[in-house]
Amino acid sequence: MADSLEKTPALRVSQLDASELDSEVVHIVKAQLNKLFKYHKSNILVTYDPEVSALIKTLIWRLTYMITIWESVAVDCTLSSSEVYRYFC
Repeated sequence: MADSLEKTPALRVSQLDASELDSEVVHIVKAQLNKLFKYHKSNILVTYDPEVSALIKTLIWRLTYMITIWESVAVDCTLSSSEVYRYFC
């Protein structure tokens, strides 16, 4: 199962598209957070902008990883529950 995913190389165009999509998602989430904190007096998002960006990127990466694992489990149902648990923890 994991071997079949590792044998197929990712195309450079797909990697560039994924990178552009990730940056757009980060931009959209940050815009929503800015709207959420628009009337907050302390400018907390300006102060912690690098940390907020890192947190959003980490969440995107983690969710992508979880979806990839769940798709591979759906395709190859030979993983036990302990192996699935190991991927997520």
